Amino acid sequence: DEIFLMGKQRVFIGDLHLSLFTNKYVLSIAAPILLNNQFTGVLAINLDADKELFKITTDRTGLGETGEVYLVNKDNYMITPSRFIDEGILEQMVDLRYIEHFESSDTSLKAEINRVKNYRGIEVLNIHTHLPEMSWYLIAEINVCRVAEEEPEFLVK
Repeated sequence: DEIFLMGKQRVFIGDLHLSLFTNKYVLSIAAPILLNNQFTGVLAINLDADKELFKITTDRTGLGETGEVYLVNKDNYMITPSRFIDEGILEQMVDLRYIEHFESSDTSLKAEINRVKNYRGIEVLNIHTHLPEMSWYLIAEINVCRVAEEEPEFLVK
């Protein structure tokens, strides 16, 4: 399988997927085991995404009632839980056409804030960054109406 084959060559982090054993979302990580510079096997582990990854993106601190943070994979599918829809992981597509094409080495957080319609059709302000090692996008957004209520001067700037 891909994790073993890639893990023979280098440290490899696979795509988020549903574990056949636990029925939970996991990230598989593999690395070669060398003894006296000779390949002897592959170490592969599954990280429980709920305990490791989802804990970070579902922290609502400072996001108010309408803000959320989520990850999108290279196929434009949400790979972390949505605050607003059930069963979004690997099912909810996110339109990323507004995001510029990034250089593969560009990992800087983009300073510009985008005013776009999100995956629910709601107008939001968002900011994003590309994580090229994983071919993921990290997106943070908040409803424009909420910003207009709480910080109207922000929308005029």
